[in-house]
Amino acid sequence: MRTRKGGIIYFGCSARMNRLGCTNARNIAAPEIENRVLASLRKHLLAPDVIATAIDAYRSERRRLSQQRDKSRNSMERDLGELMRKIKRIVHAIADGQRRSSIA
Repeated sequence: MRTRKGGIIYFGCSARMNRLGCTNARNIAAPEIENRVLASLRKHLLAPDVIATAIDAYRSERRRLSQQRDKSRNSMERDLGELMRKIKRIVHAIADGQRRSSIA
């Protein structure tokens, strides 16, 4: 930001402002920069081919994330199954130990 006039911010070369040798004395109002940026975004990002490419990239990434989630879920389900089998074996071992101690 170089200056503010009438409530409008103006931008200019900071090297010139700091007396570092720049000869560019132009200033540009912030609303003008905003308008130019928005116009460029509209022109370039709203083009049908750009939108189609963005949609394809989005769909591809959603597919990849879904596959990754499914893979992770399958792994967790396998781990859970193994833990449940271990718990069942421990419970049976405890029950067998109690039966044997009550016989003796």
